Amino acid sequence: MTEHNTESTDGHDFRRRTVLEIAGGAGATIGLLGASTGSGAAQPDDEHGQNRNRRCYSLSSDNPYFPLQVGQQSVLQGTDDEGVTVRVQVTVFDETEDVAGITTRVFEEREWESEAEDPTFPDDFDLIEVSENYAAQTCDGTVWYFGEELLVFDGEPVENGGADVGAWRADDPASAPGILMTTWPVVGSRWQQEVAPEAALDEATIVEAGLAVDLENDDSDTFEDCIRVFEWNPIEGQTGPPSPLPDPLPEDVPNSWGDEKIFAPGVGIIVDEDVELVQFSEG
Repeated sequence: MTEHNTESTDGHDFRRRTVLEIAGGAGATIGLLGASTGSGAAQPDDEHGQNRNRRCYSLSSDNPYFPLQVGQQSVLQGTDDEGVTVRVQVTVFDETEDVAGITTRVFEEREWESEAEDPTFPDDFDLIEVSENYAAQTCDGTVWYFGEELLVFDGEPVENGGADVGAWRADDPASAPGILMTTWPVVGSRWQQEVAPEAALDEATIVEAGLAVDLENDDSDTFEDCIRVFEWNPIEGQTGPPSPLPDPLPEDVPNSWGDEKIFAPGVGIIVDEDVELVQFSEG
C-alpha cells in the first residue's frame, strides 16, 4: 500500500492555476445513456437507460478521476466558515453489494467535526456521518452510482438505512443508477449523479479542466490535469452553473451553483469545499 501524505500543520488553503482547458467542451450532456459526448459510449437496453450486460461491469474502477481499488483510502480535512474543523475519510472495502441486478463495490465515507482550536484526531473529533456507497464501472470507463446506505446521520445511528434522510438504492421504485464520474473530462459536461426522486437528484458539471493544484506548504505535491466540478441538489433549490458556462468564470460563484470539488488523476477527489486532501493510500 503506497502512502501519499500531504499533511500540513499550517492550514489547508490551496492555490490553483489553469494551465490547459480541454477544447471542444461546449455543454455536452451526460445522462443515463452513458457518457453522451459523441465518444461511443455503451448504449442502454432498459427503461432506465442502464446497460444491464453484466459482462460490461467491473468492481474495480480505473477511471483516473474516480479510482476504486480495494484498500484505497483518502483523508481530507479543513475548516469551514464557522471555524469547525471537518475531517472526511473515504475507504474502499473488499465487500460487494448486489443492487439492481449488478454486483457493486462498497466504499465507505466517514465524517467527523471538531470545535477545538487546534484539534487532534481522533480525541477532539465527534463522528457525524457514516455512509456505505455502491459503485461499478462500465467497460467504457464510466463510474456508475447505485446508491448509499446511511449508518450514522447527524451524530446518531440511523434506522432503515437512512431512507428518510437521503439514502437510496437504484433498485428502489422509480430510482435508477446515476453517474459518479464520466470517462471524458470535457468542460461543460453535465450528468445526473443520483436518480431517486423521493430522496436524491444530485447533478454535476465540469467547469474547468487541465488545472494544476498545489496544496498549501507542500511544494512537492502539485496535482496536474485536475478537473473542477460543481455538484448540486435541485431538491434544495440549487440550479448548478448555467449552460453555457460564463466566460470568464466568476471569482465568487453563487451558492446556487452547489458544492465545489476538484479531482486529480490517479487519486480522485482532492478538494471538497472547505476540506482538502491530507493523506492518500493506494489499494
